[in-house]
Amino acid sequence: MYIVESPRKNKRFRAIFHNGKTVDFGLYGGNTFIDGNRTETERQNYIKRHQKRENHNDGYTAGALSARLLWGKHKDLQENIKEFKNKFNLN
Repeated sequence: MYIVESPRKNKRFRAIFHNGKTVDFGLYGGNTFIDGNRTETERQNYIKRHQKRENHNDGYTAGALSARLLWGKHKDLQENIKEFKNKFNLN
């Protein structure tokens, strides 16, 4: 799996998986935890709010990608990608 800029108008990133599947995620222009100016409390609130309607345990969903990459444990996207790949066995 690797991440590129999304060609879709309102999406920020596209995940391209080794099986050929692509998933666009993240709001273009959105301000997330990886952007550096969001707090840990805001991160936790995002996760709680979105867990109700999204499956964060299916690595092929936009919800899981956003929660684990844009709002993951680290403010560094590359660190979140490493953890995502390990969790979903995508190495």
